[in-house]
Amino acid sequence: MTNTLQLKGTSILVADASKHIQNVVKGILRQFGCADPVAVSDGSAALSAYRERLFDAVICESLLPELSGFDFVRAVRRLDDPVTAFNPIILLTSHTQKENIFTARDAGTTAVLAKPISPKLLFERLMWVSNDGRSFVRTPNYIGPDRRFHDVPVPAEQERRSDWLRAVEDKERTTAANHGD
Repeated sequence: MTNTLQLKGTSILVADASKHIQNVVKGILRQFGCADPVAVSDGSAALSAYRERLFDAVICESLLPELSGFDFVRAVRRLDDPVTAFNPIILLTSHTQKENIFTARDAGTTAVLAKPISPKLLFERLMWVSNDGRSFVRTPNYIGPDRRFHDVPVPAEQERRSDWLRAVEDKERTTAANHGD
């Protein structure tokens, strides 16, 4: 696996209700070579934009207004066009309780990234999804990347244990320590 990421020529949709987060994510993507990331502020606008334009990937907030990020992912995964239905979707969230991570996974999210984000964390997640070798599963109850991580080789720089769960546990410990729980 290479440690370079070049997004020149890629089209990425950013969906977040916060203009500040939109600008941060778009700025990071531009640093990686994505010339013109498209940003929207709610889930309905994200789904409309996704249907109208061919995007290579999506970075969206889990709690979007009008249509949640979870519901957006489910809707994208159910599109008839397999080229667009199977594109990588990174879900951003400040709510990293295990239930939310599992909901994201079960919706068909490719990866989850806990807020606050940094260029390094977004780089790592983009590298991971670009090298993700999982096949897509289509069943009556689930459409998305195969959820069985143990069948997939782990990227060289990562441990076998899921980054998602480590982020959840770290955030829970930090929150408990800050609140004296």
